[in-house]
Amino acid sequence: ASRTEAQDQGRPHRVAVLSESMSGWIRAVIAFAVLVVAAWLGTTPASATSPGLLDPALLEVHEGNLTITTDGAVVENLEIRGSLRIDANDVVVRNVWVYTSSFWTIYVGSGSATFEHVEIGHPDVVGERGIGGDNIIARYLDIHSVEDGIKIGSNVLYDRVTIHDLNSNSDDPHADAVQADGGQDNAVIMNSSLDSSGPLGNGNAAVILKSDLGALDNITITNSYLNGGNYTVYVRDGGNGMPTDVEFSNNRIGDDRTYGIVSTDGPFEWNGNSLASTGQAIDVQGEVDPNSTPATTSTSGPHDETTSTATSDTTSTTTIP
Repeated sequence: ASRTEAQDQGRPHRVAVLSESMSGWIRAVIAFAVLVVAAWLGTTPASATSPGLLDPALLEVHEGNLTITTDGAVVENLEIRGSLRIDANDVVVRNVWVYTSSFWTIYVGSGSATFEHVEIGHPDVVGERGIGGDNIIARYLDIHSVEDGIKIGSNVLYDRVTIHDLNSNSDDPHADAVQADGGQDNAVIMNSSLDSSGPLGNGNAAVILKSDLGALDNITITNSYLNGGNYTVYVRDGGNGMPTDVEFSNNRIGDDRTYGIVSTDGPFEWNGNSLASTGQAIDVQGEVDPNSTPATTSTSGPHDETTSTATSDTTSTTTIP
């Protein structure tokens, strides 16, 4: 499928050029050798470690919704102009672009699925929810142009996901990069960029955990970049108890927000979180610790695997009273 220049800017493309010159042949041999060594070492090329599609040139268009009901199915190299629903075990979705104006863009209704290098959203086809459901492993996702990026389910891991430029067709949007509203447990989001700011302004929250529909338990947000929101982080009792075993650790907090960094009405763990712009520590009440020492290494990269964070007595406190 064709893409406009604006859509293609900044996307990796795999281009094969056959050169008759000796120098071109040598470059090709070296490139192949690098791939072989990387595979032997169990590593991947740099382009394979970035969120989003591995190779847009390979995509074939699938018009309409797609439901997977075969265990072990591999869904690969598709541009799905509709919703993708998984109702099977051990499904793999790789190098797939999905966009729709329907309620769900990707949903695991039953079974389990692994997603790698998937793009969710289209600037001209604004959706509602990006991805959700239980029993998900997702890596290298690029999520945009939906109102809510990730709807947390139970038994899920999201790693190296970027959420940005959230949008909505609603008259009263509440854009959340990550949202859980009750009934979920055992979830980890790590090494990701969770940004609710965009066409809707700051949006509602980078992460909101609120027990409106049931209890919430065992949710970890770690080593990620959080930005935007009325408050960047909400951890609140929505009527079914304060979320339990919640941890925010070693995250960098951006400068875009309407009111503050943290809104909460109960205890949760908050360790090693700092301002992305200065490296200064942020306490569990969302206040910058004036006694902290700014980090000496950069904290601006949303996908850094190691982060230098400020330390103080305040940041070592893991719960609020």
